[in-house]
Amino acid sequence: MRTRWSLVAAAALSAAPCLAQDRPAQPAQPAQPPSAQDRPAAQDRAPIARPATDDFAMARRWQKATDLIGKKVVNESNEDLGKIEDIVVDANSGRILYGVLSFGGFMSVGDKLFAIPWESLRLPDDAKQFVLSVPKDRLKSAEGFDKGRWPNFADEAWAVKTYKYYDRTPYWQTSDPASLEQKNRGAGGTYRDRWYERVTVWQKATDLCGKDAHNTKNEDIGRISDLAIDPDGGRILYGVLAYSSKLFAVPMNALTLSNDGKKFIINVSKEELNSMTGFTSTNWPNMADRDWATRAHEQFRADPYWNEPRIERRNNP
Repeated sequence: MRTRWSLVAAAALSAAPCLAQDRPAQPAQPAQPPSAQDRPAAQDRAPIARPATDDFAMARRWQKATDLIGKKVVNESNEDLGKIEDIVVDANSGRILYGVLSFGGFMSVGDKLFAIPWESLRLPDDAKQFVLSVPKDRLKSAEGFDKGRWPNFADEAWAVKTYKYYDRTPYWQTSDPASLEQKNRGAGGTYRDRWYERVTVWQKATDLCGKDAHNTKNEDIGRISDLAIDPDGGRILYGVLAYSSKLFAVPMNALTLSNDGKKFIINVSKEELNSMTGFTSTNWPNMADRDWATRAHEQFRADPYWNEPRIERRNNP
């Protein structure tokens, strides 16, 4: 299914942003991979990055957006840099573009915010804090912005300047053969094609949380209360739908934002939702489990993000 997003307008309804909600008891987190002490030191120091050929690999772990926002950020010497204030995503593909930091500690710079390319941030396996591998003097010279005047993240000149300042190649300019093949495949605008396109519409994660959800009959079916994120692959995996005392993980490519940006649209009936297997706020599933994820995608008739889309399989048997 195709996901079509448009620029979010200010929410007209009274649903509060996800950070303002009373937080439920924390879910049991997925089983963690081997600890850092079991891995080579060089690997532990390097930011987690996946080549283009792994862009659609199955997530090895997941985090709630509400848990990532507010996390502390340190440098490689474990010195406090600040915290994550928000997460900027490409609303057309679900790609996470930037972590928005407020610098504190020895980097305190008042009310300024800084957009750091997501690839420059590393979340260790314990998920307690982010690590930013950028020299102090470079951070002190970084260009920030006022809390009340966010930049246009869709402006290519601004984006290129920001990516290159942090020694990152803009993903839409990559010369990697695998990503170029995806760009040029011409499969009719699937979510895989959109993954490699330059951002034209962007959102804050805090603006996406709390939005109402309607089905294609314009019936109210609850709201999106949170986002499930793959912090390593930089992808929104699911929007968490709260409906009738249950939660449902709606795959990213089964969600559409309305043209006015006020609500999400999901192609599902109330009868179907009532018959689906959901979960509760105190018993979250392991969204990195392949069997569970496969069932979640099947429930909403969505192509699993780690498999070839059906449209591409038909065109390329």
